[in-house]
Amino acid sequence: DGTYTVTFKEKDWSSGRFKDVPIKVDGDLYVRSWGGPLYGASSGDRSEQNMELWFPLVEKAYAQWKGSYNEIGSGGLSNDVFEAILGKDGRFNSVSPGSEDRTWSTIKIAIDGKQPVSAGTHGDDQAAIYTNTGVYADHSYSVLGYAEHNGERFVKLRNPWGESEPAGNGPNDGVFELKLTDFTRLYSSVMYTNP
Repeated sequence: DGTYTVTFKEKDWSSGRFKDVPIKVDGDLYVRSWGGPLYGASSGDRSEQNMELWFPLVEKAYAQWKGSYNEIGSGGLSNDVFEAILGKDGRFNSVSPGSEDRTWSTIKIAIDGKQPVSAGTHGDDQAAIYTNTGVYADHSYSVLGYAEHNGERFVKLRNPWGESEPAGNGPNDGVFELKLTDFTRLYSSVMYTNP
C-alpha cells in the first residue's frame, strides 16, 4: 500500500526488557534541490540505481517516533539508537588523550564481539581542533575495525555521509584509518552494545 512499518525497541524500565514499537511511514523521502536522491549512497556510489532505500526509511520512522527530523538531527547518542534498533543495552565510554589503552581495549572487545560501534566527536565549541583534519565536530562516525601497522595502532572509521575524510586515505568514500593517538584527541566518546 506504499507504506513501510519499522519496528523499534523501547526499554520497559519496570521489567528491564525491550518491547516492540511499530512505526508506519510512507515512502516519500527528501531529495536534492535538482530532484536527485539525497539518501542512501552505497559505498560512495550515488547513482539512482544503486542508492539504498532502507536506511532513509528507518531514519524517517525514527524521526516520526521521536517527534521530528529536528528532534533526531540535533545531536544525541548512538547507543540510544543501538538500543532502539537492536533491543540491547547500549554503552557509552568517554575518550580523551591518555586513554589510548582503555579505548583500544573497548573497541577491540566490541568489534571482536561483532557489536555495532560508533565514535562521537567533540561539540562545535571545539571546532578549531578539526581544522584541516577531514574530521568534523559534533558528528558521529561508524567504527568499522582496528588495525596495527608497524607497531602503530589505528581505528578504522566511516563517515556516514559516504564522503569527507582525512586526506591521503584513498578514495573519497568516507572510510579511513586514524592513528589511535589522533583518535583520542579528536573523538570524545565510543558507543557500543553488550553482546
